[in-house]
Amino acid sequence: MKFLGVAAILAIVATVSFAEDCENNDNVFTYISQKEGQKKVKSTTCRELYQLSSEDQELKCTKSKISNNCPSLCDADCDDPEFSCVNFVGKFSYEAFDPEKGALKITCDKAANKKPETKCKKLEIATNCPGVCYNSCENIDTDPCLNFATEFSYNPGKKGDTENEEKITTCEKIASKSDNKIKKLCKKFTEIRKNCPVVCDKSCAAE
Repeated sequence: MKFLGVAAILAIVATVSFAEDCENNDNVFTYISQKEGQKKVKSTTCRELYQLSSEDQELKCTKSKISNNCPSLCDADCDDPEFSCVNFVGKFSYEAFDPEKGALKITCDKAANKKPETKCKKLEIATNCPGVCYNSCENIDTDPCLNFATEFSYNPGKKGDTENEEKITTCEKIASKSDNKIKKLCKKFTEIRKNCPVVCDKSCAAE
């Protein structure tokens, strides 16, 4: 058996710690924007901020909420971020452009076929459909064995049950459950089965 020296162990720990310190939040988060003395709560993602010019990124990174959520954008010691191009499979909610219409539902396929340049201005659509909304994904063939990267919702209740309309989860959370629980969730919920192939599909898990 090969034993590692103290220096080697510390180097490994430092590398793991560095990777964790440079890991972006994949999900939507909020921050306080102040303009002309008015404070406003805004929603964004690290990917959306990555599309900005370097000058605008630098300005955004002065906000602790952004620098904490997007270290690979704000910390010069971190490598450039890598973003997933995997679209969410299924319907998801987004706020309509017309406030009177409230929340609507859409799929990434529909967003791609219905004025994507307009639809992608909605943060929910851009987050759930990166393969549709970002030019960097145009020529990338998405591996069918990649999990959807961010939070997604699924409906655990029966039809018409208003008490438990939607639950928010991630593939990482599903994977942390017991084998029996994973098997039940993957079998019962299409959203989980299709969006978490590495968790639910044995052929993917074996790769």
